[in-house]
Amino acid sequence: TTDARQDIARLTTAAASEINRTLVSMDALLAELSGWSNAPQTDLARLLQATLNSQMLLRNVALLDADHRVLASARLDALRLGVGADPAFLDSVLAQPFQALAVSAPTQTDLAPEQLIYLARSAPQPNGRKLLVVAEARVAILADQLDTGDGGRSASTLELANGQLLAAYPPHLHTRPTLLQPPLPDVQPTIPPAAPGGAGEGHLQRVVGVP
Repeated sequence: TTDARQDIARLTTAAASEINRTLVSMDALLAELSGWSNAPQTDLARLLQATLNSQMLLRNVALLDADHRVLASARLDALRLGVGADPAFLDSVLAQPFQALAVSAPTQTDLAPEQLIYLARSAPQPNGRKLLVVAEARVAILADQLDTGDGGRSASTLELANGQLLAAYPPHLHTRPTLLQPPLPDVQPTIPPAAPGGAGEGHLQRVVGVP
């Protein structure tokens, strides 16, 4: 019905606003951390640990070099084991012509028992080389932010502009990258592209099950 659609639209707008605030704050956080990338390693490690302690969304925050080696990390195990981000995703961030937040497809590896998406930003250095600031974000928390509070009458998703599913409510366990079809209507993406056709082509929201 028209009233039901209007209710869903209102609730969805509220959920989308919360997701937008989260992603904008993550972009600002990674931009701030990139400014600290040439700080002494002990100072940088303390900063990353303080950042992680203040962000429930994040499982880890780390600084990587162009070869994906971990230079500093909030979690000490990442210094030994590395991060689980797809190397192609990290390379696409390094190849960006300008600094912008990039978002990976969800992944689950032996390094982490939960689904994560990787948020990354390049950190150009005075000597011309590029580093990466990478955050591991918990998909389960993003999914909770998509809850429209309509008692289960609808399902909503967060996805990239190419249809790549990032998170869904009710939660959807996608153990491998999921491309949703049909593509959503033309919407101006919030997140600039990481690379043409890459994994950072903005995020959109889809709502299904509306009567």
